[in-house]
Amino acid sequence: MSVELSRLLLAVGASLMDLKAGDPHTPIRGLAILDPDDEPGSYRDELVLVIGARGREAARAVRTAGQHGAAAA
Repeated sequence: MSVELSRLLLAVGASLMDLKAGDPHTPIRGLAILDPDDEPGSYRDELVLVIGARGREAARAVRTAGQHGAAAA
C-alpha cells in the first residue's frame, strides 16, 4: 500500500514539512528515521526523516537518503 507524498504533506501540515523539489505525486510506501551517526540502510520508496543534524551534516544526510532509494527526505 502506498500514499502520495502530497497527501502526507496535507495531513502533516505545511508548518512541519515543505516540498522543495520533486514530484508531489511520488508514492510513499513507508517511513524511516535517519540518524547521521548510524549506518544508512535501504530507504526504497520511504519518506525519510533526518534527526540530529543541522547545516551541512543535514544536507549530507538528505543526499545519503536519496542515494539509498528514499522517495523523499
